Amino acid sequence: MTPRERIESVLNLEVPDRVPVGDGLFQHWGFINHYHPTAQRGKWTLQEICKAVGNAELDYAFDLAPSLDPHREERLGLTYEVTEWTEVIVGRPFKTVEQATPWVKDMIRKVRQSKPDVMWSFAGNTGMWGLGQGDYRDEFLTKQGWLGDTVLMHTGSPAHLDTCYMMLGMEIFSYMLADEYDLLVEWFDELCRHERRRVDRCADLELSPLACIYCDIASKQGLMFSPQFLRGEFFPRLKLLIDVWHDHGIKVIYHSEGEITPVLPDIVSAGADGINPLEPDILDIKKIREDYPDLIFWGGIDNNELLCSGSLEEVEHAVKELIRDVGSNGRLLLGSSGQIHPANRLENVLAMFEFGKKYGRYL
Repeated sequence: MTPRERIESVLNLEVPDRVPVGDGLFQHWGFINHYHPTAQRGKWTLQEICKAVGNAELDYAFDLAPSLDPHREERLGLTYEVTEWTEVIVGRPFKTVEQATPWVKDMIRKVRQSKPDVMWSFAGNTGMWGLGQGDYRDEFLTKQGWLGDTVLMHTGSPAHLDTCYMMLGMEIFSYMLADEYDLLVEWFDELCRHERRRVDRCADLELSPLACIYCDIASKQGLMFSPQFLRGEFFPRLKLLIDVWHDHGIKVIYHSEGEITPVLPDIVSAGADGINPLEPDILDIKKIREDYPDLIFWGGIDNNELLCSGSLEEVEHAVKELIRDVGSNGRLLLGSSGQIHPANRLENVLAMFEFGKKYGRYL
């Protein structure tokens, strides 16, 4: 099978020739340089990362992006600390609900007036790493051309909630839930409406059969919000967004880190075809498979400890166990429990993919 045929078999709840292997993000110079030597140590261009993933003969990849130059920058009044592979908000122009309220009103206005192809996320009116700024189809085809046969997922589709709580900061966001609830709901609605319109313009089954909608709603300790709040304000809008992708014939994996088990029925009811990242130190993945035999699993190999400091034998055991416990029916996209990040040992990353190909054969 080709990678696309392999992925489509999984999405159609059929059994492919073997478990597809790949990952979400590859912000790891060692991996990239191993498969496509870069011009400068620790840095890579968009073309170099795409060619490296393609040369690794992986089945799928997610949001591929160049390395970032560490710096600080202002966007929408927020200060972002940009590192080689991620970015965080380190400064906000408000410290109280009273100061944040006019800022939120301005955000609602900006979202409402923005061009339909603009992506709104916690990074502002663009996806992280600048994704979502140019012509979507042209950018996608350029990356796919460098990747070769590896299936590129559609650029991550942000659900509204983490955009809001990350921009505001959780403390101010929590206070506003009490003092300015209707204003936050207006912001939720505007972001959801905008992303649905953006997806309706960019979703294309010819480009890729798979998309990821992301919003972290949990931590290792449990849900970040009450199930009642999520059922009232998050899952209905999540369903609206998933429905747009489905209208274009594209399957959806929902991403949230943390212990999501208490609301997994809600995620499935919203229409998600699968879940990610399957953190094995948090979730009882085997039990979830028993409860949801047709739910597509993406991820599952621990990237916090195992891929950082585990032995090759431990990586081999984890891959075999994951395939045995949750992948035997063909509903698994094997990868890390999040992303390939700089702290991962190159040998373990390479082993994860090779063991996946070795032990994941169905036919």
